[in-house]
Amino acid sequence: MITPKTGFLVSQGTLPLSPTEPDISFMRCEVPGVGALPYIPGSSLKGPFRAHGEALLRSLSHNTNARFACDIGHNSACSQSIDFKRLSGKEKYLKICYACRTYGCLGVASVIRFEDAYPWRVPEEAEAIYKNLEERVMVRNGISVDRNSGKVKEGALFFYESVNLPFYSQIFLKNPEIWQVALFLKTIEHINEGFQKFGHSKSRGMGRVEIVPTELTVYTKGRNGLLFRTSTNNTEGALEKAIEGIDLTDDRWLRKSAVSGDRLKAVNDALLREGIDQLLRQTKQVG
Repeated sequence: MITPKTGFLVSQGTLPLSPTEPDISFMRCEVPGVGALPYIPGSSLKGPFRAHGEALLRSLSHNTNARFACDIGHNSACSQSIDFKRLSGKEKYLKICYACRTYGCLGVASVIRFEDAYPWRVPEEAEAIYKNLEERVMVRNGISVDRNSGKVKEGALFFYESVNLPFYSQIFLKNPEIWQVALFLKTIEHINEGFQKFGHSKSRGMGRVEIVPTELTVYTKGRNGLLFRTSTNNTEGALEKAIEGIDLTDDRWLRKSAVSGDRLKAVNDALLREGIDQLLRQTKQVG
């Protein structure tokens, strides 16, 4: 669950079609039989997560080490400097930086997949939300200041929306290393502390949110615990880890567990500890 703690705007990036609409509107999707409701695209979630995840990974080294997080806009970026055409999937994974291993690049898919976030848990709630939408959307105004005079620029007044609604989404981690789970959970922790914001006007008081995981569902091939991918500089393998609070049941194909409430917090804390320990061990190998 994603709850705005300040003004919150994920802008749609186009000028309004109606003169009665504010200059900058919140992203909306058309719900059949209901109307247009605010939503957060998965890409608008993934961007801040990746940005902060890269910052955390770069902090592991005393110098700028592209092995942890490459510079996406530079020629040394994984997607620019590696020829993926003749490499197997395993070889691609081992060659790219830790950030691209987690969030993907042009040649390798992301381990973490973000779905769009909607202001309802189930679609049946959409109609009631639409009826009360005006109460949850505020139109604010902004100005532009002349850098030389320090006064407001003439004709620079504009209006924008701020939405006060909780949003709900699902995030999938497919075949992760345990440190990637820890990186994801640590990023959520820092988002809740205000170190990473979302959307429009982040430097002007907007964009702070609180993210609360409500349920964790796992599927694994591990016999007695969760099976995680592992990697070193040159090899890839698997690690089975028993996590207290996760009780696996056999669905005749894989083993499954669903955790929520207080148990979920304890499981996330355990995953965070184990994942950070593994990442620090790998950091010593990378240098």
